[in-house]
Amino acid sequence: MKKVFSRRRKIHYISEEKEKSDKAVEDVLDGSEKGEPTKGRTKQFDKPGDFDDALEDFDKMGLSDVEDRSENGKIVKIGKLPDGRNVNVRNKSKRESRPTLEIQEGKKRVKIRYIN
Repeated sequence: MKKVFSRRRKIHYISEEKEKSDKAVEDVLDGSEKGEPTKGRTKQFDKPGDFDDALEDFDKMGLSDVEDRSENGKIVKIGKLPDGRNVNVRNKSKRESRPTLEIQEGKKRVKIRYIN
């Protein structure tokens, strides 16, 4: 475990799983720009690429329990980061036809939308 200090000098410990997961998310966000702000807890990012790039990013995150839940022309893969956060990639979102990689932590969401 790694020791980290907060602003109030409280000691917090970060597990190796959390470190690996944070690094995987940082690597995927590399090359992206902040997207449109949302009203809720979701942070959106835009990244150049297509669905193949989204799948490549999904595959290099070191996920476990990966499942394919594709149906009716919608391609969806889900998995878990080492710290337990859920990740999914889909060829299109509900409102837009852009490929999306989504990282879920409780009610917080990070969505990376791929744009050609």
